[in-house]
Amino acid sequence: MQRPAPEPPPVQPVDEPLCAASLKLAQACTGAQSDLVMCSVFTASAATSEITNNTDSDLVFATGMMIVDGRGEELLPAVLGPEVRVPARSTNRPWQIAMPRLPDGYVRIEVMVLGTSADGGQERSTSSEGQLRVRGGQIEVLDFHEWYEATASMNVYEVLPGQPDPVPEGPTPGERLYEQLRAQAKRPATP
Repeated sequence: MQRPAPEPPPVQPVDEPLCAASLKLAQACTGAQSDLVMCSVFTASAATSEITNNTDSDLVFATGMMIVDGRGEELLPAVLGPEVRVPARSTNRPWQIAMPRLPDGYVRIEVMVLGTSADGGQERSTSSEGQLRVRGGQIEVLDFHEWYEATASMNVYEVLPGQPDPVPEGPTPGERLYEQLRAQAKRPATP
């Protein structure tokens, strides 16, 4: 008899900035400042992110997370996250998307955000990603080199019971998530 995978630990709130030092380093190295910068930290329980909005407009971000295998094929449906408001020229407090139960194998997580301004200005998007290995429901965060060497960009995962095999035709997981975020951004704002 197979034991069920353990539930992920509860998501803990985060109040500290994630990446102020890394933002300064990135700006010093490139000599340029991006309109949007997002930093993410991936753990067994959540993807925690913060967004720096370097534009002159207040932006409201639709957020989501996609989960793919070594070849970039979707393993689980995208997880939509909270609506995040970031005033012009500021960084928001960290926000989280809880990690779903993941299939055993090597997994790539991508957090994507799509920001729109109240005046209907141009959409702005960015993303960040992390790599994980899941064994018996236990999640280990890997650096990119460990993940790439282990996967060699091959389809290395186990299908969860009841989950269909991925179908490579049609839009990519990233394109599907982007369209979901666009639909989420066009919904009327909640008071």
